Amino acid sequence: MRRLFWYTVYMVCAFIILFTGETILENIRKSGSENFNLLPYAVYSFLFYFILGMFLSIPTMMKRMNRPEKWKYDWVLFIIIFIPSVFIALQPLLLYTSFFDVASFLEIPLNYLPITSILFTVAAGYSMLIGFKKQRTA
Repeated sequence: MRRLFWYTVYMVCAFIILFTGETILENIRKSGSENFNLLPYAVYSFLFYFILGMFLSIPTMMKRMNRPEKWKYDWVLFIIIFIPSVFIALQPLLLYTSFFDVASFLEIPLNYLPITSILFTVAAGYSMLIGFKKQRTA
């Protein structure tokens, strides 16, 4: 019964976060399309979906917190999943800045698929927190 309550609270929070975040995202997109400044939209979109990915990892992290072992970080997961995911997720954001020409650097047309950026941003947020693990002490 206790698990049912916490999963219900988790799902209600997820719906509130999604509804509120998407509403704010749509308002920022409309404002950006009126004044031709889409950088705030790209920044908020990255942050929103990154935090959403972190939120999705909460149930797994809660299970790990109750163990008595020491914390460690899975660096293989960080290097293989997190870094490439962040690079692909930041591509739309880098297109609106003048750091370097991403289109010529990355010849994969990922900027035409917004869902790709969203999925990789959620994966980056999820993998960042899920990399924290408990290690058994000797």
